[in-house]
Amino acid sequence: MAPTARQDGLALLARRDLTTAELSARLTRKGHSPEEISATIDELLAAGAIDERRVAEVVVRAALRRHHGRARALQALAARGIPSPIAREVVADAFDALDEESLVDAALARRLRDESADPRVVRRVHGQLVRLGYSSGAIAAALRRRGLWPVR
Repeated sequence: MAPTARQDGLALLARRDLTTAELSARLTRKGHSPEEISATIDELLAAGAIDERRVAEVVVRAALRRHHGRARALQALAARGIPSPIAREVVADAFDALDEESLVDAALARRLRDESADPRVVRRVHGQLVRLGYSSGAIAAALRRRGLWPVR
């Protein structure tokens, strides 16, 4: 006898916290009907087995460990299917407790060894930090403190 959507859902959640979107996609791949998936997800949400806030907090902590900024953390949450209001709230909680200025300074220190860096290097590092999710304004301010902005 084939396992039910509930059994498959619990087995998947026993291995890793998943969002409702991720669990729905995995149960669909296993061949369960949309009605069965919806009922299972509602039941697991009510039981507390699915907690999107908990998943969001784990994702944001991982982003911080990787030295990612707010924008990149929000992008990672969206990719996991975390609803936007929860994502914004969790990111705000995590990043408001931190000093963005020191995060950007630390990221610059890892990438710029020479204070008299070539303008091409400064532009490249600026782009890298933007892709890591730091705001362009915060990066420019940190470069300005080092005397490297505006780039000539």
